[in-house]
Amino acid sequence: MTLLKTKTILVMLLAFYTSSAQLSITSLDTDHTIDFDNTLLGVNLGPLQGIGLVSLPVTLGQLDSRAWAIFGMSDGDVNFNGTGVLGDFTGGISQGGVLLSGLYAFNTGTILSPDYALGFQADDTDMTPGSLRLKLQNDIAATTIRTVTVSYDVYTYNDQNASSDIDLAFSADNTTYETVSSKKVSTPTTEDVSPEWVKYSVTKTIYGLSWASGSHFYLSWQFDDESGSGARDEFAIDNIVVNVGNTHPEILITEIMYDPNSTEPDYEWVEIYNNTANPIDLEGFVLFDNSGSAGNTPISGSYILAPNEGVILIDQNITNIDFQAAWGTGNSVPTLIVNLPDLSNTGMSLGLWGNSAYYESGNLTNAMDLVSYQNGTGTWPEVSSSEGKSIYLTSLESDNNTGSSWAESSDGANTPSGYTYGIPAQGVGSGSDIGSPYAGASALPVTWLSIEVVLPDSQRPKISWSTAQEINNEWFHVEKSYNGEDWSVIGQLAGKGTYKGVSSYTYEDLPLTRSCYYRIRQIDYDGKWEHSEIRHIVPSERSRTKIYPTLLENGNRTLSIENLLPGVATSITMYTPEGKLAFQTQLIPESTATDLQLPEYLINGTHVINISAPAGLLHKSRIVLR
Repeated sequence: MTLLKTKTILVMLLAFYTSSAQLSITSLDTDHTIDFDNTLLGVNLGPLQGIGLVSLPVTLGQLDSRAWAIFGMSDGDVNFNGTGVLGDFTGGISQGGVLLSGLYAFNTGTILSPDYALGFQADDTDMTPGSLRLKLQNDIAATTIRTVTVSYDVYTYNDQNASSDIDLAFSADNTTYETVSSKKVSTPTTEDVSPEWVKYSVTKTIYGLSWASGSHFYLSWQFDDESGSGARDEFAIDNIVVNVGNTHPEILITEIMYDPNSTEPDYEWVEIYNNTANPIDLEGFVLFDNSGSAGNTPISGSYILAPNEGVILIDQNITNIDFQAAWGTGNSVPTLIVNLPDLSNTGMSLGLWGNSAYYESGNLTNAMDLVSYQNGTGTWPEVSSSEGKSIYLTSLESDNNTGSSWAESSDGANTPSGYTYGIPAQGVGSGSDIGSPYAGASALPVTWLSIEVVLPDSQRPKISWSTAQEINNEWFHVEKSYNGEDWSVIGQLAGKGTYKGVSSYTYEDLPLTRSCYYRIRQIDYDGKWEHSEIRHIVPSERSRTKIYPTLLENGNRTLSIENLLPGVATSITMYTPEGKLAFQTQLIPESTATDLQLPEYLINGTHVINISAPAGLLHKSRIVLR
């Protein structure tokens, strides 16, 4: 090959590699995955090795700093396109339980089947606080991205008497980040006696974006400590999946009470409605007007608005109890307290944004929904100052920014959303107002519909459970016990906040080595909790570890062992009847069966053999040598 051809090829490769200098989003409704086990151009080169990050890496195992930035290390920050290949940034590979703080490639799998994750060991000076940032680029031609769904696994290794946490944030400019507080994962304050990696799966959909083609968007995992000092629990992130869409979900402003007879603005309210087939998390949503009168206060905490259901946004000057007393009339009226703008009695523009990152005071361009109502102007209904009536959208298929699509509230009419219409307000502060705030059925607590544990051929117990309607449900903790009394948390799944309908969940445990118990702890936002029923499971007979023959004669020293755990470190010990150690070894089986060659020096007679894995004893029996 000529020198000219060689240079041309190198230039072409460099140009291609440089064009992918971050997580490149190349198509809609497609999973873009970072698993740290495979090369992803512009993100990482080869399986992660914990050897730092540089721009355009050429060493296998490094991160590409054109996609990654790290802040909060005592050896300095590494911004995008920076370099970190010394000290804190080169912790290397570990399976957990490290002594020095820094960046690591944590292997949450096995030695033979590694599964690398990007993680940190924090201490008083590293990552307390700190952040790991990922740059994404919209490489879809002539397409503006409106929604981003990001999912990832958080692994924690609770080997310290200190509590740490990690949450998610996002930004349109890498300057102002909006934190998703409901996605925080925290470790226990008390260390586990036998720590192991615990996985938490997190998913968040970010709505209301205006992410233009060719521009960037940023995700940030924010680390901090909650209690303790010195070394902290280890965190790792893996299996990051980003999926994008170019449309806003149809969430509508469907009713407005802008001129109540009761105290203004306290008893003004706005109804919004989920006119889609999918639940929408309202955390971070902003309702604001074009006058700039209220200030920007996003909805805090997760609130899942179920498909084809509504919620009433009320002002912070009154309580949910006040509103329920005025408008409940036997039904549970779902409400959210917000910094509601003072609604003009003559008309104004109301916008609904999916987040603060693309919100601008007085600029309705990026609003997901927009209603510019007028009182009696053009085709808009007229509400006199003494009526105290709301206006409502008469059809969900109509343009809610057109006056003819709205009507004045009156008893006896029907509304396209909610169970009742024309409710006269009652109770203190009602002012005899008439409206039709969305009223659902009576609120139900979280109800356990089922919980079951099955043991598939993989011998990894699968715990499945389902619930009826969830109210303020933040987390499910999967708990495990070997005796039915002492329990430990082995996993965590996010609840749906407030959600009407059946929800199903599944968690897969490590391979089963002995009988155990499982239960689920459901935790509310206010810290209240309750347990599911307990389920017990034992290894199937065909899955139990076996050895043969138990009688070895004529110098035969070969044992066959079946139903081992592939890739799991296994300890084998042999004792004389008097309890004296005669032989010990350790192996990591590549399959479920293996042969073990006993040493020739073992004397004839009866021996006791134990086969153990980290989770416990797999097998114990006697063998005879003669």
